[in-house]
Amino acid sequence: MPMIARNSIEQIRQQVRIEAVVSPVVALKQSGSQMRGLSPFSQEKTPSFYINPDKNVFFCFSSNQGGDVIR
Repeated sequence: MPMIARNSIEQIRQQVRIEAVVSPVVALKQSGSQMRGLSPFSQEKTPSFYINPDKNVFFCFSSNQGGDVIR
Protein backbone atom coordinates (compact mmCIF):
# COMPACT_ATOMS: atom_id res chain seq x y z
CA MET A 1 0.00 0.00 0.00
CA PRO A 2 1.57 3.35 -1.02
CA MET A 3 2.16 6.07 1.55
CA ILE A 4 0.35 9.39 1.26
CA ALA A 5 2.72 12.25 0.56
CA ARG A 6 3.23 14.61 3.50
CA ASN A 7 2.44 17.65 1.36
CA SER A 8 -0.92 16.06 0.42
CA ILE A 9 -1.77 15.69 4.10
CA GLU A 10 -0.81 19.32 4.75
CA GLN A 11 -2.98 20.48 1.84
CA ILE A 12 -5.95 18.65 3.35
CA ARG A 13 -5.28 20.24 6.76
CA GLN A 14 -5.22 23.70 5.18
CA GLN A 15 -8.24 23.29 2.90
CA VAL A 16 -10.71 21.30 5.03
CA ARG A 17 -12.31 23.17 7.93
CA ILE A 18 -12.68 21.02 11.04
CA GLU A 19 -16.09 22.48 11.85
CA ALA A 20 -17.36 21.24 8.47
CA VAL A 21 -16.25 17.71 9.37
CA VAL A 22 -17.58 17.79 12.95
CA SER A 23 -20.88 19.66 12.50
CA PRO A 24 -22.81 16.72 10.94
CA VAL A 25 -22.11 14.76 14.16
CA VAL A 26 -21.99 17.47 16.86
CA ALA A 27 -24.33 20.45 17.17
CA LEU A 28 -21.88 23.36 17.49
CA LYS A 29 -22.52 26.81 18.95
CA GLN A 30 -20.26 29.84 18.77
CA SER A 31 -18.59 30.63 22.10
CA GLY A 32 -16.34 33.65 21.72
CA SER A 33 -13.67 32.79 19.17
CA GLN A 34 -14.32 29.06 19.62
CA MET A 35 -17.17 26.68 18.92
CA ARG A 36 -18.46 24.17 21.45
CA GLY A 37 -20.80 21.21 21.67
CA LEU A 38 -21.55 17.99 23.50
CA SER A 39 -18.77 15.44 23.36
CA PRO A 40 -19.09 12.80 20.64
CA PHE A 41 -16.87 10.55 22.81
CA SER A 42 -19.04 10.41 25.95
CA GLN A 43 -22.57 11.04 27.22
CA GLU A 44 -22.84 14.47 28.81
CA LYS A 45 -25.25 17.31 29.45
CA THR A 46 -22.74 20.17 29.58
CA PRO A 47 -20.68 20.92 26.46
CA SER A 48 -17.01 20.04 26.86
CA PHE A 49 -16.05 19.61 23.19
CA TYR A 50 -14.31 22.71 21.78
CA ILE A 51 -13.15 23.64 18.31
CA ASN A 52 -10.66 26.40 17.63
CA PRO A 53 -11.42 27.43 14.01
CA ASP A 54 -8.33 29.67 13.81
CA LYS A 55 -6.02 26.73 14.54
CA ASN A 56 -8.35 24.16 12.90
CA VAL A 57 -8.16 21.84 15.93
CA PHE A 58 -10.47 20.34 18.56
CA PHE A 59 -10.19 19.33 22.20
CA CYS A 60 -12.66 17.39 24.33
CA PHE A 61 -12.27 18.05 28.04
CA SER A 62 -14.50 15.11 29.09
CA SER A 63 -12.42 12.51 27.24
CA ASN A 64 -9.10 14.39 27.12
CA GLN A 65 -8.86 13.83 23.35
CA GLY A 66 -7.77 16.38 20.81
CA GLY A 67 -6.55 16.67 17.28
CA ASP A 68 -7.01 18.24 13.88
CA VAL A 69 -9.02 17.39 10.79
CA ILE A 70 -6.80 14.35 10.13
CA ARG A 71 -6.41 13.03 13.69
